[in-house]
Amino acid sequence: MAIVVHMDTIHRTMWGPFRKIVIMDARGSLHIIKVWGDLLNKNALRWALAKEDYGIIIGTMFRRFRRQEFLESSDHTAIHFNPFHHNAHYFGPIQKALVARNNRQFAVTFLEEQRRR
Repeated sequence: MAIVVHMDTIHRTMWGPFRKIVIMDARGSLHIIKVWGDLLNKNALRWALAKEDYGIIIGTMFRRFRRQEFLESSDHTAIHFNPFHHNAHYFGPIQKALVARNNRQFAVTFLEEQRRR
């Protein structure tokens, strides 16, 4: 469970389009998830709204890449937007602070630092 903080541009490879998304967990740590074609296309509007509203997502069945330090979607990945979950209330104060700040530069900097590695 995490908050969508930033979405990178769509990149295209021979395996299809993907987008890197920066998320923040309940501890305030930033992570990158790499979401491939079908999950981007099926949920395009939801992704856009999640970015604007700092929406909460829950994802299951991601693959972890240790070398590149990110999670990647697979054919079995499921993502739920703004879920009705008993732990969702922990993200309320974080969402309010992010909306009040309205500056995503910290997420862009984090993404650029990860690219340099």
